[in-house]
Amino acid sequence: MESVLPVIGGVPRGSDYFGREDLIDRLWSKLARDSVLLVAPRRFGKTGAMCRMLDQPRAPFRPRYMNVEYIMSAADFTVELMATLLTDRQFARIGHALWDQTKEFGAFLRNLPSSVDVGGLKVELRDKTDVRQNWMSYGERVMSLLSKGEPRLLLLVDEFAVMINHIRGRSSEEMEQLLRWFRRARTAPDTQTRFVIGGSINLVSTLDSVSLVDTINDLAVERLKPFEPEVARSFVMAIHYGFQEE
Repeated sequence: MESVLPVIGGVPRGSDYFGREDLIDRLWSKLARDSVLLVAPRRFGKTGAMCRMLDQPRAPFRPRYMNVEYIMSAADFTVELMATLLTDRQFARIGHALWDQTKEFGAFLRNLPSSVDVGGLKVELRDKTDVRQNWMSYGERVMSLLSKGEPRLLLLVDEFAVMINHIRGRSSEEMEQLLRWFRRARTAPDTQTRFVIGGSINLVSTLDSVSLVDTINDLAVERLKPFEPEVARSFVMAIHYGFQEE
């Protein structure tokens, strides 16, 4: 007999997502005014919550998801951001505006294959543009362009703390530049963009130890807690009877 009960293992999507709807409601509510730092240990449900918001968006936002765990530099963060947006038809205006502002970037966009995917676009951006050399300038222009118009972007940034640790290992100066630029982008007076940033439980203390906690003090903190006892019992029962049916 086919089971529709929760599945253990990968990121829970659809009917596999269990017991966190109150969390999802709180996140959407906070986004009306603030961006959010979603804090929890690894393998505790941050990615599942972000994917729930991606799969079930709420007006006026269009969520886009970025896993930045493997990113080692501020430049590659900007490349990831631009590739994520330029391959989304709802944010095509960004590409057109950059085309108008920068002759060289316009030529790059004209020569792109029409079927390029996110991975291919990242390679093209690294190899055939000056985005990596001028990452902050491009980042500022992209965020400024996003501040106006519809739909409003909700950027879900997963494994942010891991990326920051990678960049810190390369250059503390570069880490600070990225953190301060990213805060300016989030707090720009006219911005309509919001962010949910997934961070480990030690992100705040790590930044505090290098006097950079002010770079995330604009974020509303949401701590992902264990299931309440009643929800945990329901989950265990669902798994138990699901296995019995198979």
